[in-house]
Amino acid sequence: AFGFPSCSYKGGAPGFVRVLSPTRLTFPHFDGNGMFMSLGNIADRAKIGMLFIDFERPERLRVRGEAQLIESGPLVESYPGAQYVVQLVVSNVWVNCPRYVHQMTTDAASPYIPDEVGQSPIALWKRLDVMQDVLTDGDRARALAAGLISIETYHQMVSEGELL
Repeated sequence: AFGFPSCSYKGGAPGFVRVLSPTRLTFPHFDGNGMFMSLGNIADRAKIGMLFIDFERPERLRVRGEAQLIESGPLVESYPGAQYVVQLVVSNVWVNCPRYVHQMTTDAASPYIPDEVGQSPIALWKRLDVMQDVLTDGDRARALAAGLISIETYHQMVSEGELL
């Protein structure tokens, strides 16, 4: 976190952000890059801003509030594959001008969204040979099973849109 705000894209299956009441919403934290910049900022400062963009209409909605991390319990269990759940007490909500939002369509969901039992493919970067010493034992085993790749291969695969 280093005391600076962090801006991170969060995605999931439709409905992954849940409105629990007019002033409370939740969303899951799935396996990421292990840096915990978003969660670190929440743990340190609690104040967050969220930007919801509907690229098909286009529309934008901003939400601000104070967040807390939920590490276990029924709410975490209700999101298969979630490591944590972020619960936000909403302080402000407003519609934001969408004039510069590029209009796009959703062709497919990310293949990395955990399925109904919480399983998802291993992230391509976790297969990098130079990253093995920072992975968990479980991720290291999955990377070895999928096959390790070099940084050059990684860059080529990403540039060609081959993310699995």
